Amino acid sequence: MIKALLIMLPVAALGTLGKCGFQSYQPPPKPCDDPLKCISISLVTDNKCQYPFAWSTGNMYKATNLNPTKTIIFTYNERGDHINSTLPPEKVAKDRRVLPGISNAIELGCKTTGSEAEHYVIWSYTKAAACFESGNCVVSKPTPGNPPPKVRSASCEQECSRGGDFCLDASLDTSNPDQAQLKSGLSKFSNEMLTTAPPSQIDISGIAGAITNISGRQCTHGPFMIDDKFNTRSGGSECDLGVKIGTPDVAGVVLHLPSTLEGRMGKLAGKFQIAYPDIPTAATLSIYDTQPTPNEYGDVIRKITGTGNSIMLETDQTYCVRFDLG
Repeated sequence: MIKALLIMLPVAALGTLGKCGFQSYQPPPKPCDDPLKCISISLVTDNKCQYPFAWSTGNMYKATNLNPTKTIIFTYNERGDHINSTLPPEKVAKDRRVLPGISNAIELGCKTTGSEAEHYVIWSYTKAAACFESGNCVVSKPTPGNPPPKVRSASCEQECSRGGDFCLDASLDTSNPDQAQLKSGLSKFSNEMLTTAPPSQIDISGIAGAITNISGRQCTHGPFMIDDKFNTRSGGSECDLGVKIGTPDVAGVVLHLPSTLEGRMGKLAGKFQIAYPDIPTAATLSIYDTQPTPNEYGDVIRKITGTGNSIMLETDQTYCVRFDLG
């Protein structure tokens, strides 16, 4: 099996990372027939989002309906985390009507709001449900997709120790600037996760910037926040990164990062682990077979494990993606 990793967004391709070099992979386009997946959350620069204490332009969250003709009723969860303050998070569920087309994108809110005293709030938005306004409103909720036809029988640690087909080794080529940036960002993240005491924030702009360069589509995410109870949270645009597999059964996989990523962290003996129990706030993996019209299957990234030398992404049932940081 050619072991390689691909990360990308619904319309942008990433490539293969592994022993056979970096090769791009892009699933063929398909109709947008799931209303929740038709909604794309992004971050754009907007002068409405100026920080009073920094006097600089910030980022605005926007939701776009990618279906060409159907209006969508979109339900989402809004959350504001108070930084440099003991106030609890602000949480509210909202419904919005989103017309089709990029020009009809709606504003959800600024990513950061604050005051002269720098008691500021970082906001995030999580998809909850959606339905097409026309006809029967059949509600779509977050799901990884159709169950994969083949699943692994061992843990990712066992699968990779024996060189199994479900272990994808991503050995990044540091002579390639984008892969070098990704490796540097992952190494920095891993080291800070191992040494930083919560509550804390970790800058992941290097990782997001590498994904932007590889995929060709803007990825803005972070900071990665850890509270005093070891809960983790990161917000930003939806991002995708892809891996070309090239086996008789699998053409490629796509790792999807949601607009809000929430987990719980633990540390033990030079290793950190982040568990992701909830599908709406966990990364997912799409798997594409080699049929002329590829079938798409889904899985959930349930766990991220890191040391000073590697980071492992472990799904529920299928692939283990291991980045070599040595």
